[in-house]
Amino acid sequence: MDRRKFLKSALAAGTLTTAGIIGLDYLLPSRTEPLQSSSTSQESTSMISKLTESSSTQLYSLQGRLFFDYNGNGKQETDEPAVQNAAVRAEDANGRISEALTDSSGDYTIEVPAGSYTIYIQPDNTNPNRPKFGYMCRSPSEFRSIQDSYGIIISGSGTFDVGLMEGFLTSPFSENDSYKYISDYVNLDQFPNLRDWTGGAKTYDNHKGTDFIANTGTKIVAAAPGQVFAAWDGWPNNPHWPGKAANGENDYWENGNFVVLSHGYNLWSAYHHLDSITLPGVPWDSYSSGAFVKRGDLIGYSGYSGYEYNLVEIMTPDQAHLHFEITDVTIDQSAFHYRDPFRDLYFGKHGYSRQSSPVSFWTVDNDIQCFDEVSIRSFSY
Repeated sequence: MDRRKFLKSALAAGTLTTAGIIGLDYLLPSRTEPLQSSSTSQESTSMISKLTESSSTQLYSLQGRLFFDYNGNGKQETDEPAVQNAAVRAEDANGRISEALTDSSGDYTIEVPAGSYTIYIQPDNTNPNRPKFGYMCRSPSEFRSIQDSYGIIISGSGTFDVGLMEGFLTSPFSENDSYKYISDYVNLDQFPNLRDWTGGAKTYDNHKGTDFIANTGTKIVAAAPGQVFAAWDGWPNNPHWPGKAANGENDYWENGNFVVLSHGYNLWSAYHHLDSITLPGVPWDSYSSGAFVKRGDLIGYSGYSGYEYNLVEIMTPDQAHLHFEITDVTIDQSAFHYRDPFRDLYFGKHGYSRQSSPVSFWTVDNDIQCFDEVSIRSFSY
């Protein structure tokens, strides 16, 4: 999708420092950014309350914009809509609160004296016709739960924009090098039942991930920012090749070349059957040395290691695919710890499944949760 960057004129007017590091940002150094004056219009007053100070106290204007961040990069593009009627709350060390609501342009203004503040974002999730935002970010290198906060130090007037997302995942493919179709989803039921997230049987027994069919050598990118937990390269596209696995040195060998990312929030993503990876190899027992990747960073290329459905036939170059997996443990050996990134529309209708979730992990770029059950059945991959 071709997106033009949303441009906003800015003028340096002070400093704002990321102070409280929450969520995945604990892995990253603190950042100092120039405060910028916002040129966005205020169609109606968004101020609910502000700190009560003496007339001699210097107040600074904190302005910003909230928007639906489709691609999770923390910057508003022209096709990314404003988020209105969301509460933005600034709380100081003494518990004093200043709060504002975003207007129809997603803009807010809060006036506060200099000092350290915790910024909380609360979207209006009461309207069933509005997106249910679960995550937020300010750059491709981080994301955090909507229930978390940002810590900042204010020493002058400036801007603080935040992108909101439904889920924390975007497509593991680049915009210009995408997949052909999805062949198999996660199997939400135990043997002998087969049920994918639509209630259908587009899966097979004990399938823990989503299979994206793509040409050999298709670019695979990080679907969310994180640390490389494990990475393996050098296996040929042949799951029967014994290599080191014959000596028990790597029990993950049937996945071919792979990358596993740790995202915080007890969530990991795995990218299996890669032709090659672009990251340094990271053994399981030395994951603390793994590099950090941003959302959309290239991590490898699709390959065709793996088995066909009968678990005997080796896949061929025209069967190249990415097996994409989400788990809530560091390795997916137990069926009770894999997660389905798509929303289970039949959640609660056909029996509860530990692995299913009523909310998708995808944000809008690769999200199918907006379709109803009828359109899903006719949806063409």
